[in-house]
Amino acid sequence: MDAARTQVPIGVVAAWALAGVIGAGVLFATMRRQDFSPRIGGSLLIVGAVAGALLWSALQPPKRLFKQVHEVVAERDAIRGHRHELQVHGVVVPGSVVKRIGRDEYRFQIQSRPGRPHAVLEARYIGLLPDAFGPGAEIVARGTLTSDGWLEVLPDGIMARRWRD
Repeated sequence: MDAARTQVPIGVVAAWALAGVIGAGVLFATMRRQDFSPRIGGSLLIVGAVAGALLWSALQPPKRLFKQVHEVVAERDAIRGHRHELQVHGVVVPGSVVKRIGRDEYRFQIQSRPGRPHAVLEARYIGLLPDAFGPGAEIVARGTLTSDGWLEVLPDGIMARRWRD
């Protein structure tokens, strides 16, 4: 699984919360003593603040971005470096859809819509495809970028429509 999609286990969150509570308890107990050192108190305060900041950042949901294919390709490294969930708008490249035999696992390419700068993005999807999905279909695929540059589409993460001529 890609690091951008992994969630922080509840045990890690609980451990940081416990560390923050213990740090605050030690800080208050130390402040009551006669030989209280401001250096110790300051150090404990910093440790508690760092623990709180880590807990807060772990609980934040990933950002969701709506991008065109050419924007994702141009900003690939910046997007991969963060925990961004993407909604990518483009067109399925004719002849690119490959189904794994015996499974609902697909690989395909998404290209920019006409009138946009040309770019192509590889995608992987496991699940049932919408009826309108196929070569030339306009889609919005929801997922994350993997370390190898593919768009890993979430289950039920494809919306598709076909243009009628």
